[in-house]
Amino acid sequence: MRIPYILLVVSSMQITTSYASDVDLQFIKSVDANLYKQIQQIARCKALNKSAEQCSKEVSENITTTNQVAATAKPAAQAAPSAPSKWWQASAYAQGKPQPEWLHAADVSVSLSKLSGNIDGDQNSISLNYFSRYDAWTNSLSLAYSKDKVTQSNELVSDRSYKLFNYGGKYDFNRTWFGQLGWIKEQDDSLSLDDKTVAYLGGGAYLTYSDNHKLHLVMALGNQNDQVSDANRTLTGLNEFDYDVAYAYQEYNWQIADNLMFNQSLSIIYGLDDLAEFADASTSVCKETLTSTATYCIVDHNKSSQYQLTLGLEYRLSKMVSLSYSFNFDHDTQPFLDDDASNSSQSLAVTARFQ
Repeated sequence: MRIPYILLVVSSMQITTSYASDVDLQFIKSVDANLYKQIQQIARCKALNKSAEQCSKEVSENITTTNQVAATAKPAAQAAPSAPSKWWQASAYAQGKPQPEWLHAADVSVSLSKLSGNIDGDQNSISLNYFSRYDAWTNSLSLAYSKDKVTQSNELVSDRSYKLFNYGGKYDFNRTWFGQLGWIKEQDDSLSLDDKTVAYLGGGAYLTYSDNHKLHLVMALGNQNDQVSDANRTLTGLNEFDYDVAYAYQEYNWQIADNLMFNQSLSIIYGLDDLAEFADASTSVCKETLTSTATYCIVDHNKSSQYQLTLGLEYRLSKMVSLSYSFNFDHDTQPFLDDDASNSSQSLAVTARFQ
């Protein structure tokens, strides 16, 4: 408040008509616009032949009235609330030192997918994602379930069942680097390898993290176990594949607009061990037959790799609900028996997020 200063100036200088010429008004105007206005008001008041004390009193009363009006004025309308922050995509050091308190978030999605490739048909799915953080440690848990009727190799596969369990644990060392471990179990009874388990341990980095762009990368080593379905176990005499893998995962998120986001991810599982390649024993040159009753034999040994690419758009309908479209493509360099090497799907999903 500058009123006491003005009163002091007025009372000590006894403002006269030459007051404006005694003060560098232009300098005062550039430094403090309110003080400049008050001096001008006093000068105009003095020009009306009023005393300095009366002028100072009138200016003081005007300032008090202005402050009261400002205090009672209605605040400006607040901006619409933004979507909850996806803190699990950022380092625990992103906002400073990690906090020794729990954070929780979850989302539930219901989706309709169109499958093509090894499996053709429509798929209805429900999935749950849960995230928690304490200090520098972040947990992520994903569950998915589908049960539909689809066709495989032009034959109807009744009551197809698909289940997914995916756990990831991440420890942030600083704003950029983190360590990560994970365990993935996937079951699909319409595939020749109907049960897959992957365990891995490694690290990663937040390559970019801003309001509009988020990019992180994970590199790890692990083990993969593929169980052979009962029918194909009889054909080949093989119970399972068990081999070491190198695992890589990359995810990118682009906030195109307030309500629109582009999502992209790529995962690669590269087999470090040679795996048996099977073919029909009646038409192939066999290197080894595992059982006397097997109709398929081993014809070669090669390393196997699996790639999965996902592209999607997410539109936020409200603070908690979003609508998304995604395209998924996966490729296996060494498909088992008659399975197709490449598969794709397109999905529409409604997601509700809670945190």
